[in-house]
Amino acid sequence: MNKGKNSLFSIVGILLFFLLRFASNEININHGFYKLKTWYTEEGKKVDIPLIRDINGGEITLKTSFKKKEGEYLLVFPIISSNYTEVYLNGKLLKKIGYNKNILMDTFLMPQGILLPKLKESNNLEVKIFSLGNAGINISPFLLPVNKFYYYNIIYFFNYYLISIMNGVLLFTIVIFSFFLFSKNKNKSKKDVYFFISIILLYIFTRDIYYSPYINRDTYFIIKKIVYISLMSSLFIFLQSHNNKSLLKKFFQCILLIPIIFFMFSKNYLMLYNYFNEFIPIGIVTMFYIIYLNRKNNKINIIFTFLLLTALNDYFIHYFPIMEHRFLFSYGLLSYSIFVVLIVIDEIKYLNLKLSYFQTKAITDPLTGIYNREYLDKISLTNNDYLVFIDINDLKIINDKYGHNIGDLIIVHIIDSIKKYLNKNECIIRYGGDEFIVVMKNSKKTMIKIIFKSIQEEIKKFTIPLSISYGIVKFEKNIKHTIDKADKIMYIMKTNMKNKKV
Repeated sequence: MNKGKNSLFSIVGILLFFLLRFASNEININHGFYKLKTWYTEEGKKVDIPLIRDINGGEITLKTSFKKKEGEYLLVFPIISSNYTEVYLNGKLLKKIGYNKNILMDTFLMPQGILLPKLKESNNLEVKIFSLGNAGINISPFLLPVNKFYYYNIIYFFNYYLISIMNGVLLFTIVIFSFFLFSKNKNKSKKDVYFFISIILLYIFTRDIYYSPYINRDTYFIIKKIVYISLMSSLFIFLQSHNNKSLLKKFFQCILLIPIIFFMFSKNYLMLYNYFNEFIPIGIVTMFYIIYLNRKNNKINIIFTFLLLTALNDYFIHYFPIMEHRFLFSYGLLSYSIFVVLIVIDEIKYLNLKLSYFQTKAITDPLTGIYNREYLDKISLTNNDYLVFIDINDLKIINDKYGHNIGDLIIVHIIDSIKKYLNKNECIIRYGGDEFIVVMKNSKKTMIKIIFKSIQEEIKKFTIPLSISYGIVKFEKNIKHTIDKADKIMYIMKTNMKNKKV
């Protein structure tokens, strides 16, 4: 495929990304709802949303105010990045998001909806955010009428449950399909092994967990280590699956080892979390390189372009809050999962076709296209079936006199003549050089004799005088015994035909 078409598939990935950005932005445009746009720090400094700051175990307090609204309202935070958050309304604690200030929990994917009590004419809202790393408000909170509570449920469902569940299901499907491919392919290459391992590691990364009070702190820390290491290891091994042996590929693999080593030797979660944020650009740059390596692979072009753009989107929102927008990497992973499932299904189809081709080739005679003697192990016969053992008379003499090309034409001519008299359940098997077995299903001996007399007459019309000898035997449970018996009858016929010539 030419370069123009390959570039087109990258453009498809880019268009899908912008479609996702537009769609996800539409979800957060609060038609008719009251958006809380103006926020201030505790010191009274005005700030813009999104606001993400590196507070490293500290707190940030954000304040706003709004006038009384008629009716019941929900206060909705579409996305808030924190380990722990306290929301105050008019000086009273309204809700705690998270467990407490000392427990590790990131709530950035989970929309929060808080039912507001009776409002005053003027209301002051205060949000205290605690985090071990970067924290803040990603998308402006808004007031939502209770009668439109379904809107909040849609946001929550799509932004958290659906994405998480679908990612898990799809990637688990990938793992199962990959295992199927891996186990079914007897001639598997190192590339297949590396691809399978990289898929497993990616699946582990997507199973990242939020903190729960039921999880031991040390256990949670170890799980997070495994999750972060899995991402970089997945990229490392995916590169290994590519046949390219350039120094640049080795360079990227060496670079990927750096975060893996740092993750392994981090002593606490804060250190691990900071390392992960610092080394994310390595993963992003590696995805650029993967797109370059696979520039001729349309499917890889689409999925990695799309995944890369969602990762870049989140990176810039997180570190350079220049736009009010949601994180998209989870959606990128979802789309990545869908594309990879399609690729794996396509690979399974290709593998099945390939296996079918080789299986057919293994039991097919290349000259005539009929089955070879290997097919005898697969054939199923009953007591109503007959085997006809055929030998082409004087084929060796014809080969010596006219050449093997003419001998091959004679074989093909005789096979074609026999095929005319067979139904779809019957077949011819090339047993040897000039020996063939015809399987006649649910037939009668008298009818078979009539058929082969007709065949004998037809092949005599060839430019070179031809004839066949054959033995007709009813199947008797053991195929080898039946063939031997038919062979003997054929030999008797051949001897009689020679005696008649003399």
